[in-house]
Amino acid sequence: MIRRTVALWGGVSGVSVALIGAALFSSCAEDSADESESRTYATSGTTGDYADWTIAGDTLSAEWKVINSTGGVDRTLSIQATCGTAEATYGYRECTIDSASCADGASVCSSDAAPPAGFGFYVFEVPGVALMVKGKGQDQQLHVGLLKDTSCDSVAGDYTFINTGVLRRDIFGIYRTDADVNSVVHADFGFSNSGTASATPSLTYTTGGGSSSGAETMTGSGCVDGVRERVLSGSTTVRMAATPSGAFILDLPSGMGGMVAFKTSLAAQLADFANKTFVGIQFPDNATESLMVVTTGANSGGEVPVSSISMSSQSVVQTNPGLSFKVASGSSWSASSPAFANFGNTPSAYTSLNALASTYSTVGSIPGLFVVDGTGYGDSGRVVIIAMKSNDQVVLFGSVFNHRSTDSQGNSLNDLANTGAFMLFEKQ
Repeated sequence: MIRRTVALWGGVSGVSVALIGAALFSSCAEDSADESESRTYATSGTTGDYADWTIAGDTLSAEWKVINSTGGVDRTLSIQATCGTAEATYGYRECTIDSASCADGASVCSSDAAPPAGFGFYVFEVPGVALMVKGKGQDQQLHVGLLKDTSCDSVAGDYTFINTGVLRRDIFGIYRTDADVNSVVHADFGFSNSGTASATPSLTYTTGGGSSSGAETMTGSGCVDGVRERVLSGSTTVRMAATPSGAFILDLPSGMGGMVAFKTSLAAQLADFANKTFVGIQFPDNATESLMVVTTGANSGGEVPVSSISMSSQSVVQTNPGLSFKVASGSSWSASSPAFANFGNTPSAYTSLNALASTYSTVGSIPGLFVVDGTGYGDSGRVVIIAMKSNDQVVLFGSVFNHRSTDSQGNSLNDLANTGAFMLFEKQ
């Protein structure tokens, strides 16, 4: 998720193969699989790639489809790797590619299309639940995936989502789909500071696509091995993979990013953040990724304070950093210059045009939506989070929004966009 035009491995040009998708999962304490058994995870990416990763013991393999701007398969990468034991503090395993190959699709494989043997990356896994992979070093890409479900059951329902693409104006929102992903309604939201980085932003209704109402009709039917392929707006292919726990990933074409979502019934509550230890990774758009350990204090006065943050990129543990988790429906913020937007001031276009407004009358009423508030910020960037809880496990997906001069397509922006993200899951 660092930059959309670089490859998974360093030094390879012309291959947009970043993967960032969705990992929303149930408890590893009660439902985790035997780690020696084979288990497969589905992933989506910032540039629209789709892959299946299979892990068993110390072996990891992937079938990775590089997707083009219309959703077609440009080429397929096959990867075999070997992984070591889990690191004690951050919980990751170090893996090394043994071999990789490329098969032609719409485009012919170049000589450097596959990653080289010996390339290393980090792997986080809740066995039988979720997998997260990150190439080592700056400009390497993050991969996150959920346990693949091949049942093709109904996915009808309302979902809270966060977009994974870097420099996207639309950051989070609410999504409604029918049983087979043919008729959907989505409401996308972001922020605007009107060109002044220190100004408190307003909420913006960024929904585009087929209509500003967010209503979309997708053509195509069927479901193969748990994956639904649909055609949007007559020419764009999208892919969706869902899990029994009520989470899904939506994979968009190259340059459009991806989406992670969970059913609104699984939304976490503020109390679920309290007195926990979370592990994961954060990945900004302009710096090296960092592994993270975050501890929290008690739920009190409408907030859960962050007690400490330990990051692999820093030698000092930050204690009491002046940050807290709060529900987004609040309107009183400690952060200033800028503060957070008032999530109760819902954009008029959403209220008047989008059918979801009859259920979620304000943006702040979207289930599972939180912010990280406080005085501990070092710049004007701010954090919005979606969080779910399933079988007593809490999972957080955060987006850092900041002022940028251009968007993901290189167009002039001079406003707020997603400039990085992080994923944290509760340590058992």
